[in-house]
Amino acid sequence: MSLQQSNTAASPTPRPGRVPATVDPKPWMAVVGVALLALGMLLGALGHNLDPATTGELGVLQWFHEHRNGFLTVLAKAIELVMGPKVVPWLLVAMPLLLLALRRIVMAVTSLLLPGLGWLPGHFAKGFFPRARPPHSLDPVVIYNDNASFPSGHTGFATSITIFILFALTMWGVRRWWAVVLGVLFIVIVGLSRLYAAAHFPMDVLGGAVLASGTSIALWPLAAWWWGRGQAGGGRLAEPPYRHALTAGKGDSTAASERAIGADTTE
Repeated sequence: MSLQQSNTAASPTPRPGRVPATVDPKPWMAVVGVALLALGMLLGALGHNLDPATTGELGVLQWFHEHRNGFLTVLAKAIELVMGPKVVPWLLVAMPLLLLALRRIVMAVTSLLLPGLGWLPGHFAKGFFPRARPPHSLDPVVIYNDNASFPSGHTGFATSITIFILFALTMWGVRRWWAVVLGVLFIVIVGLSRLYAAAHFPMDVLGGAVLASGTSIALWPLAAWWWGRGQAGGGRLAEPPYRHALTAGKGDSTAASERAIGADTTE
């Protein structure tokens, strides 16, 4: 066995790792997202003019008020804090920094834009469709002195961050039904906590989820397209496993060329 063949045999085989999936941007999702945005704005217009007592929304909050207990109240306060304006901005900063530390540049930027822009229409809707908060007679867990009941920002952020996580898992080639179930369950729990806390009416919670999901779904094709371009380039924007796979492929090609040259020289 020649020295060159010995070195080749001793060289470790590159570990391929998980190669990100090649995902179709699915442009039709933008149409679905815009439709959901329109539906969310329609809910805002309807809720602005409807009396919660006549729609049954006030009765729902009264039922939650009658069934309060210590554990659920603590949980509602925790969700109020973690998913509220005191913590959310820090989460929007922490996620990109963590992903940048992992050298996932495209996903880091997406983690800032997708949840942030997903929440933005709800912020504007509060000004477009002012609606009084539930009455203080329901003993709100947190008292708000404004007319910004529609939509629920907490539910909106929970929806947008869930869709971002599902987006990231999809781009990384991880498609699991339980991830969708857990995401929907998380959104439902946050929404119900806002009703329990007497911070919003049911239409506000529904509107927050619809507006945020509409924006995030509408942005999904653009984010997927940009992510795909980053992987195709194989440069700094590519995911680390994909960069590794490309490097390994180039290394294999170079080794094959060297072996061919060596064989010709021997002959």
